[in-house]
Amino acid sequence: PAVSGVCRAWPGDRAAVAVGHDRELLDEFGWLANLEVDIEHPPQGLALFGGYDLLRRVMDPDHRIAHWSQYDRGGHFPAMEVPDLLVNDVRTFFRRFR
Repeated sequence: PAVSGVCRAWPGDRAAVAVGHDRELLDEFGWLANLEVDIEHPPQGLALFGGYDLLRRVMDPDHRIAHWSQYDRGGHFPAMEVPDLLVNDVRTFFRRFR
């Protein structure tokens, strides 16, 4: 459920719906009891492939995003263009939750 929330949560009202749905699933199966993450304020991560520094200044001026990565390679489709970078970045983000 947490990964599906990452994949489908998009800025706007849909993000709140996704988090609410995942919380219901976690509560139903009792998974929240052992979770050490604040479910109301989950950590966010962003990987920027072939982008500009301006994006960080606009999206995260206070540096509150827990995981921010910028790569010189890649573009709009990192899974096809630089799968090695994407996989390593996702692993690095989720490693803290093991």
